Amino acid sequence: MKKRRLHNGFTLIEILVSTGIIALISGVSAQIFLTASRNAVKSDLIRNIKQNGEYSLESMSRMIQSARSIPACTGASSASFAIENQDDGVTTFGCVLDGTVPRIASGSAIGTAYLTTAGLTLGGATCAQSSLTFLCTPRSGLPSTVQITFTLSQIGDQTKAYEEASVPFQTTVMLRSE
Repeated sequence: MKKRRLHNGFTLIEILVSTGIIALISGVSAQIFLTASRNAVKSDLIRNIKQNGEYSLESMSRMIQSARSIPACTGASSASFAIENQDDGVTTFGCVLDGTVPRIASGSAIGTAYLTTAGLTLGGATCAQSSLTFLCTPRSGLPSTVQITFTLSQIGDQTKAYEEASVPFQTTVMLRSE
């Protein structure tokens, strides 16, 4: 009579192979999760910057289109820009330091209104170093056009590339009448 030997367990090789496969799958899964979370952070930063930039452009464009006139439209590029409103008041757009943060703002007799949130900057430590420029082009017999250009970036000391984001903005606006 032959004795049969029953195998009720796994061999050492089988356990090592299965442990290696599980470790490999775990490593790949963790990398996919980290990449997805980094991409989500970057997407949120860019979305926030785009919303602020588009709001700023829309606000300035609407006020420039509705302006009665542009007092100093010389064809030269400048860091600030003034318009004469329909109510004879003057509104000036430009860079204003909010503490140590250069931000886009409009100033009038009512006061200063920031057009970007406190978490974004025009770049640089001062308004002289900011990216905001206006170019007013006079056209004979036609309303003047104003080109607005700036770049917004998030504030902070980011050390990782996925935490850095900046978006350029540009538009050209024409006065409705002059």
